Amino acid sequence: MTRLKIDVLGGLQIRLAGQQGSPAFPTRKSKAILVYLALSPGMLRSRAQLASVFWERSAEEQARASLRQTLSSLRRILPNAPPLLRAESDAVWLDEPSVEVDALQFRRLATDRSAASLANAVALYRGVLLDGFGLREEPFEQWMILERRWFHERAVDVLTELAGTMNDLARWTTPLLPQAEY
Repeated sequence: MTRLKIDVLGGLQIRLAGQQGSPAFPTRKSKAILVYLALSPGMLRSRAQLASVFWERSAEEQARASLRQTLSSLRRILPNAPPLLRAESDAVWLDEPSVEVDALQFRRLATDRSAASLANAVALYRGVLLDGFGLREEPFEQWMILERRWFHERAVDVLTELAGTMNDLARWTTPLLPQAEY
């Protein structure tokens, strides 16, 4: 059952099931951490890694304190029965089955080579990943650039393949017309 929907293709929109509009996030970093975790389903991220990605310029202890505070604010926003945001002493992750991410759907559809899947992937790709969103943290920006490039390249591949599939389909379904005599 999807309890959290995150759309990152063509901007950023986060919705909780049963609620109107987006939850009130206290900071851009809280949104960024949620997206960062959501785009790596099933992966446990160490607290040290999250602290270095999102608070690169801070001393280690300050970065870890800021991370604890941000995770605490996310827990207050996200449903907690069962928790969407999971954490242990050194790892943080999202409850994968409860989160739906358009970019991950796009990735799955793009790997299925059927015309219907390719068309659905094209429909999901509404633009650049996290368009208009950014942080002044170099590691996050570098990660975002790589992710944007990957999704853009896949979108071009999907469009190219879909166009070829549609062209082939049109060729096979168009009745042969008699050649005009000149």
